[in-house]
Amino acid sequence: MIMVFLWAYDQINISNDQSSKRDHSPANGEKYIGSFKNGLRNGHGTWIHPTGDKYVGKFKDGIKRGKGTFTFANGEKYIGSFKRDKIHGFGTYYHKNGEKYIGEFKDNKRHGQGYITIHKVIVKSGEWYNGSLIETKPIDDVKAYLNGQDRQYPKEEFPPELSIDISFREPSGDRFLETGEKGVITLSIANKGGGSAFGLEVFIDHKNSIKGIKIDDCEKVQELEPDSIVTITTHISALEDLLLSGTVQFEVNITEYNGYDLYPPGMFFIRTKVLSHPELVIIDLKINDLKNNNGLIEPAEIIEAKVIIKNKGQRSAKNVSVSVLYGENIFNTGKSSFSLGDIHHNEIKDVTFSFFAMINADRDLPIMLEIKENSGKYDQLIPAGLALNKLINNPN
Repeated sequence: MIMVFLWAYDQINISNDQSSKRDHSPANGEKYIGSFKNGLRNGHGTWIHPTGDKYVGKFKDGIKRGKGTFTFANGEKYIGSFKRDKIHGFGTYYHKNGEKYIGEFKDNKRHGQGYITIHKVIVKSGEWYNGSLIETKPIDDVKAYLNGQDRQYPKEEFPPELSIDISFREPSGDRFLETGEKGVITLSIANKGGGSAFGLEVFIDHKNSIKGIKIDDCEKVQELEPDSIVTITTHISALEDLLLSGTVQFEVNITEYNGYDLYPPGMFFIRTKVLSHPELVIIDLKINDLKNNNGLIEPAEIIEAKVIIKNKGQRSAKNVSVSVLYGENIFNTGKSSFSLGDIHHNEIKDVTFSFFAMINADRDLPIMLEIKENSGKYDQLIPAGLALNKLINNPN
């Protein structure tokens, strides 16, 4: 189990009598007209940036949160939901070229189900992920799904109060999330308030500028009653382009439909380790010339060859297979395909194959070893290094 460091804070309650509405223009040229609470934008307001960007809608604790309209200086417009100061949830985005996207967003990108129209003609519909269309779906199915997502929750007399406990584990048990590994984040969310929490969404962000960490989406919690706990698990992966070995800090935000978000956010750390990619090499070759044991490959002589393969890389090579490929005037006399399974760092495995060569075969025998692994990125074709009438270094 990896050690996870957490901070826990008591929820801060803000008095309603500290609300006000006024015109405010910071020194950076921004302009805000609307409601304030404890010195922060809170409630409905209008924000205008010196570049010409404009937002009209809801704020909470100084950031865009709820329904609003963002008009960009270039003429494009978004009408819909915001969370954590970003376009998030259901909305409509109007592009300058006449294209309109209607559907779900996450962190300013199309994410979830939606469809695109150009001059009222539907041109695309389906499932988006991180801004890209990954699956086409019938428009009627998409519209039916989106209609079902606009769920309304009640607002109870007493507010919920959210807290969180976070744990992390990774498969090797060495206390590091290594390149190619997938770990599990477990979130235990408790409601210590007097009323139910509704429509909980979880966001996990890494605070370091690090490439190569991927965190899967967390499921949405429709309702969390008072004095109850819900446990959510999600996966975190260290991808092949992981750049940093060290400590990575993460922030966990939880938003609630009626605005009773987790505050302050949960925090935790994990340690990462960058590993070099699998590197499969032939480290030795032995032959058994069954006719006279002189260590030579002679024409028309059945030869049994053993190739020793080692993984010099730090990462395991998954589902390794080896195929022996023969050229002209070489004939296979046994098995030519081998499944070696996983080959770990510095592990050695071997394959044994048999053949005979005709007298008119090339002196450097055209025998190749095709080595493949699960990802396909490190496949290679290696000459066996066998030759007619050449003494092999390590004959049996």
